[in-house]
Amino acid sequence: MTDSAASVAMDNVRDFVAPEHIAPIYEALGSVGDDCLCEFIALHMKKKSAMLLLSIFLGGFGAGRFYVGDYLIGGCRVAVSVIAAALSLIPVLGIIASIASFIWYIAECILTYRRVRVDNFETVMGFLAVNKKKMRRSPSAVVGG
Repeated sequence: MTDSAASVAMDNVRDFVAPEHIAPIYEALGSVGDDCLCEFIALHMKKKSAMLLLSIFLGGFGAGRFYVGDYLIGGCRVAVSVIAAALSLIPVLGIIASIASFIWYIAECILTYRRVRVDNFETVMGFLAVNKKKMRRSPSAVVGG
């Protein structure tokens, strides 16, 4: 891939991945052809802002975890919220359950934010690995090189 095409592709993913993941992506872009640029730009990546909004406003119901694909942990989050609400009828247990639920809520906001960036990196690298294999198998890549 040419440098200008690689810079266009990097502009597309720069906001979706962690800064430490940019260099490996840029290196991997060099091994794929220009013909996959449109597919690369059209990759579906999860948005950090959407995840943060879900976690902040619906985090008690596990919405951030459901967004990143952690359905089991999201379901556990819903169960803990329901149990904490039920325990709120008992004064001491309600306070303890509410504090524990709030601590988990804060941790979820941080963890799902990191998870979105890692998932996006894995999506990009998976796409590049598949297209790198296609380039090796394609006869035009060998002849036209």
